Amino acid sequence: MINISSLKTLENEIGYEDFMEVATLFLSEMDEALEKLPQIKDAPAMGDTLHFLKGASLNLGLTEFSELCISGEHHAKLGQIDAIDSAKIAEVYTASRHCLTDYLSGIGNTD
Repeated sequence: MINISSLKTLENEIGYEDFMEVATLFLSEMDEALEKLPQIKDAPAMGDTLHFLKGASLNLGLTEFSELCISGEHHAKLGQIDAIDSAKIAEVYTASRHCLTDYLSGIGNTD
């Protein structure tokens, strides 16, 4: 569900404190975008939202979620927003977010 290797690479590149700040910011922004997703009825707006979610999820190693965003973005580009399952996207995000927050809560502990 999450790619730990990607997370560790990002953490090593930018440092622990910046990594935590980036992860927290991305999760907050993703929460907001996902809250609005079911109400979006315009294909370009849906595509833009899914594009943002895809980028943020790839940065955070949320592999399964990013794959859904890629697929949804493709459907949006084709004007097929009815083919986008916002509920499934939200479900996978919730599970992925839970895995990520579990990971984040453990990386600061060196016990």
